Amino acid sequence: MSAHGLFAKALREIAGRDLGNDHKALAKRVQELFTARNAVAHRGMALPRTEAEDHVRTAVDAIAFLRALTDAAPEQAPTD
Repeated sequence: MSAHGLFAKALREIAGRDLGNDHKALAKRVQELFTARNAVAHRGMALPRTEAEDHVRTAVDAIAFLRALTDAAPEQAPTD
């Protein structure tokens, strides 16, 4: 599964439902982040500073979105 797919799966798991359009714009930005990451990591591509800064903002926004979902999610009993 792609890194973006794992992000989308995490959103569904944390929220307990499909978020539909709630995260569509952020999901697209996260997909672009992972595409750029792969280009840098696997092909040695250099990103312009402004693009790199945009991707950092995307990562911060994604973490904040996940935290907000976690804070809003009901407590789950341990599954051990």
